[in-house]
Amino acid sequence: MTDVMAVGALAAPREAGVRMPEDMSPAGFDDIPVVRELSPPLTTVALLLTEMASA
Repeated sequence: MTDVMAVGALAAPREAGVRMPEDMSPAGFDDIPVVRELSPPLTTVALLLTEMASA
């Protein structure tokens, strides 16, 4: 899922007592800067859309 959706999806499992990253390790894509500020940080993938579109 996108990083924004992944950050939002972290709240409910944490409230239910799910330990991150021991029990669950969500990941996202887009590589937005805010994910580095999370604890633990969200695993993210940078998509190089310009390069992908020209290939």
